[in-house]
Amino acid sequence: MRHKKESPMKTVRKIDLLGRIVIPIDMRRAYHLEPGGYVELVPAFNGVSVQLCEPGAGISTAYAHMYAAVQDSAELNEEQKRALLDKLSEVEQLL
Repeated sequence: MRHKKESPMKTVRKIDLLGRIVIPIDMRRAYHLEPGGYVELVPAFNGVSVQLCEPGAGISTAYAHMYAAVQDSAELNEEQKRALLDKLSEVEQLL
């Protein structure tokens, strides 16, 4: 059975046993996704959003995720959170 050619704007893909999905070639070309490049997976209202990562954005994005993780951590007490957030603020000034 032949399938209608999919639009680069919307597609459905199956997740394999290792959690991988394949981004169709037309989407990779349209958004200039090259092998070895990065995308960011962001929690969204109804699932996960896949967003392009700009070169050099990795550190500031990682910082934002780490800051949020420390704030939301149930494993750390308030003193530990404050100490880590202070250190992260020092890192932020370097970015």
